[in-house]
Formats: sequence, structure tokens, C-alpha cells
Amino acid sequence: MDCAELFGNVKKYWPSSVTLNEDTFDTLNLIYREFESKIAQNEDSWLEVSSWAFHQTIWSFAEQQTYAGQKEIKISDIPISLFNEKMLSNLKDGSWAEERQKYVPL
Repeated sequence: MDCAELFGNVKKYWPSSVTLNEDTFDTLNLIYREFESKIAQNEDSWLEVSSWAFHQTIWSFAEQQTYAGQKEIKISDIPISLFNEKMLSNLKDGSWAEERQKYVPL
């Protein structure tokens, strides 16, 4: 599965922007949990691993942007390279061996 395709698919499940404030990380967790509950019945391993990687990506991006003094992040500004990094890290786990062999990174 191609990194760019996974990135495009999974970010559709997130709002177009997230306000950065004291509740940001609780908000990100709520959005992810809602998404996770929707895909729980879907047995699509790519959706499962890419949704978690995207959650990690947006979390890291939000931390960076908060530190830089930004008040909002746009999903369209999230770098695919950061998502690819999280995917590669997650796919190192032995439970994702089959997916790791089929993953096409950047």
C-alpha cells in the first residue's frame, strides 16, 4: 500500500482544522476514538495502522505548532513525511509483518 494513498484516505476522517488550546490533546484523542470505533468493525488492517499513525502524526504536529505559537492547525498542512515516519515506526512491530512487506514508503 502506498504511503500517499493511505495519507489521503485517513486524513478525510479528521476535521479540516483543529484549534490549539489547553484542550487540544483531549480533542485529538476524542476525534481518534470516534474514528477508531467506526473502523473497529471494518477489518481493514491498513485503515487500522494508518489511523493510528495519523493520530500520532497530528499529535506531533500539534505539539510543534503549539510550541511555535500557532493557534490552529490545518489538516492540509500536516507533512506527509511525518506520517510516513510514524507508519514506518509502527510497522516495525511484529504484528504488522505482512503489511510491512507491502508498504510503499515515500
